[in-house]
Amino acid sequence: MFCQCKNLIEPPELPATELKDSCYSSMFYGCTSLKKTPELHASVLATSCYDFMFSNCILLTKGPELPAMKLAPECYKGMFCGCLSLTVAPALPAKELEIDCYRAMF
Repeated sequence: MFCQCKNLIEPPELPATELKDSCYSSMFYGCTSLKKTPELHASVLATSCYDFMFSNCILLTKGPELPAMKLAPECYKGMFCGCLSLTVAPALPAKELEIDCYRAMF
């Protein structure tokens, strides 16, 4: 949706609590001016729902809270890949993992 929007500074709100497959995949990929993430409220994840969401957002310093306790396959795959300024990683509280859920997350 906002992929490669180089001037995007403020992300929109993402209030959804139940996600579908690939729904936010690559949403902010390459948004090189993005300095903060939206809050991610979802507790029900789906395959690849957040994959590569913030990839190559080079000004992000902190990831959002990730409240979901049961993950889906590839849900966080590549989420922060290429985030060169990331200094605070989100906590990973989930106790039920799925295949490749954290693959190449950072």
